[in-house]
Parts: sequence; C-alpha cells; structure tokens
Amino acid sequence: IQNSWGTGFADRGHFRVSKDAMDIAFLDVWWTESDLKSRGYWKPAAALPAQHLDTSCHKLLLNVKHLGCLYPAVYLDDDGDRPAWVKSSDKFYNRDGDRLWSFEHISENKYRICSVRYGGPLYSARRPDGDGDRKAWVKSSDPAYNHHDDAVWRLEPLGAGRYRIVNVGNPGPLYPAVQPDDDGDRKAWVKCSDLGYNRQGDIVWMILDESRARRLSFPEEEPDCG
Repeated sequence: IQNSWGTGFADRGHFRVSKDAMDIAFLDVWWTESDLKSRGYWKPAAALPAQHLDTSCHKLLLNVKHLGCLYPAVYLDDDGDRPAWVKSSDKFYNRDGDRLWSFEHISENKYRICSVRYGGPLYSARRPDGDGDRKAWVKSSDPAYNHHDDAVWRLEPLGAGRYRIVNVGNPGPLYPAVQPDDDGDRKAWVKCSDLGYNRQGDIVWMILDESRARRLSFPEEEPDCG
C-alpha cells in the first residue's frame, strides 16, 4: 500500500499487509470525483457542525502542512502594524509569547483573533496583490480595528481538531506562502482569488490551547480545548 508521506517513510513510501488482513480486492488511490459519480459512489460530505472554542485560554495556530505556528513579525510598517508569518523553520518557536492568540467570539463560528503580545487583531490587507490575494497582518496600532469585517474570521471545522480559517470581510482561507524566506519561514496570506483553494493541505490549521503549546511535540495530538 502506498502512503502520501513520501519515500522516506517505511519501504520507500510503501508498506505491506498480509493478503488476509484486509477485506480489499483492489484499492485505487487515483479515483476522481467524476469516476465516483459515474459509479454512483460519490455524494457531498455533510458539513460539520460549528464548534465554539473555549475563549478563556490563549491559543496557538499551527499550520499542519508546514508544522509552523502563526506569529506577528517583530518589525513594524509605517502605520505600526506587523505582517503575519508562519514559523515553519521552528515549530517550537515562541519569542516572548508572540505565537499566542486570544479569540473573541462574535457569532456562530466567527471570531476575532488577536495577538496576545501586541494586542491587535489578525486581519486581511485592504489591497490585493496581482492575483487578487491579500497579506495577513496584525493591527498592533489599533486593538479595536475592524474594517468591514476584515478582522473577523470564520472557523470551518474539518474534524480531528483541524480547521480552515476563512476571512469574513475578504473571503478566502488563511494559508502560508509557497516560497519560504531565507530562514525557511513563510508569509501568511488570504487566498481571496480562490475560496476553495487547498494546496496539499496548506490551509489546514490546528488550534491548540496555551498549555498544549508549552509542551508541543507532535502536531497530531488533539487540542485540549476548542
């Protein structure tokens, strides 16, 4: 059986089971939606119910694909705000607590997400790039900032403590850039040009509480609250 983790796992990306261990005659990992529809096996997955986070504890936002936490840059722009990054070079990173976030419940599954260290909310930039996407920033110059809900985020549960984090004002999922900087870290963006975007799972996040963040060792662990 071939896995999706690359050739460094098990026997060059494969593992073996006894032919009597599983009741499978054939398994094709390349089924497409049209294949399944033509055979009557495909139907849309039911949406998972909204889950309200425990907002009493600070959180860590961990990108599952790159095993890095979301954090605000140390440097400021001319307005006193900070770009958001994913620390994919060091999943244990925590510079004076700047990887921690507080959540303010707005309604249903919508939240404001604020930097604990700098006090300002995570928001989507007003100006898109040439592709229509927007950088994610922390409004450290104004803790109460919210321009047409660009500082409000919708949490879409994916199961197993994982979420898509979608900006409400500028609809699109939060994700790390494909290209890292020289340190191996990645700028955080909002994919406004494609609401259904998902590049190899890079829009999947775990939301861990502060106590779990302090002893983080494996991202596969379940969060303590949320």
